[in-house]
Amino acid sequence: MPDADADNTFEYANSTFKNMLRAGDEVVLSRARMEGETELPASPMLADYMSCDSTAVSDPGWHAFTLQHRDSILVVENEVPPAVRAAETIAGGAYTVQRQLTEPFAAFAYGRLRVNDLAIIEAGLPASMRGSMLHDALHALYVELPSAAELRQWQDGDLDRRVADAVDHAVRGRHRHADSKQRRLLQLESARLCNLLRDFVGEDSERGEFSVHAVEQKIVLERFGMHIDLRADRVDRLADNSLAVLDYKSGQPLRLLNRQGDLSDYQLVVYAAAIDERVSALALINIDSRKIGISGVGGPFEHGRDAQDAWHARLSGWQASVDAALREIADGDVRVNLEKSPMDSRPLAILNRIEELRREV
Repeated sequence: MPDADADNTFEYANSTFKNMLRAGDEVVLSRARMEGETELPASPMLADYMSCDSTAVSDPGWHAFTLQHRDSILVVENEVPPAVRAAETIAGGAYTVQRQLTEPFAAFAYGRLRVNDLAIIEAGLPASMRGSMLHDALHALYVELPSAAELRQWQDGDLDRRVADAVDHAVRGRHRHADSKQRRLLQLESARLCNLLRDFVGEDSERGEFSVHAVEQKIVLERFGMHIDLRADRVDRLADNSLAVLDYKSGQPLRLLNRQGDLSDYQLVVYAAAIDERVSALALINIDSRKIGISGVGGPFEHGRDAQDAWHARLSGWQASVDAALREIADGDVRVNLEKSPMDSRPLAILNRIEELRREV
């Protein structure tokens, strides 16, 4: 039957197409590049008649290769990625800088090419949704920027009311498209969040004297011609008028420093580099049903072990590493970390050809 076999259909269409090309002395080929906001691929029949070296304004020039036909042999030439351009925006915020320190190609792919990972399908409420609701609830709870003294005055009924309102604010919008089972799961998650926030306020109020300076603060980092939008979970004003930058973590508990005393996560340093005021402390706040803990460095988290000059020397060294990473991003660095495990390198393996590069080493 006609069109019952894909290969037969393509062969017929290709034959018809070539007959059309022979119908005139000069033939102009054109195709639609977009349908609405969707980019349309070219037909395989055009492979011998088009070049990937596009000069279209919408093409940022980041195609991985230039393809040319020489005597019917396909020649692949590597291109050097361009440096960051004046009008270009870098996606991913502080995570892009963190990736540059460990895997430059990943920073290029996620930050400049804007590659997105496919969401993992999970049973029940996804971990990302639960983390998002926790962040939204904490934002609503602290949006009035309370001090430690005010937190200690939130007692019994007043604390319960504030927590319930914050959780309701975080969960309310999720009910709109939920079925009966999801609504029940959201009810259970709301109860968990209420208990979690009450425990968190108790821990937070005993952390020393401070006042919340900002929550979900938008910060702009400008370096080497780049413009990177950031958002800090929370910034506290300490007793000496300096700032502490805090980040909430809702998954596996993380430590800001490893066992050797080296920084394991540069996200907070990126925030500190973008803040004009004096930053004297950085901290990860791990919030989990099993335990609420703080992993911090500098200021009140050091308990007097580091002098002020030593803290500023450490912070300056970390910020120098961040500046070096930002310079590499601006220059178009796309090095591939060949030491990454197959599991860790898998999401970008097709783009960076890591297995091919390993065989060449």
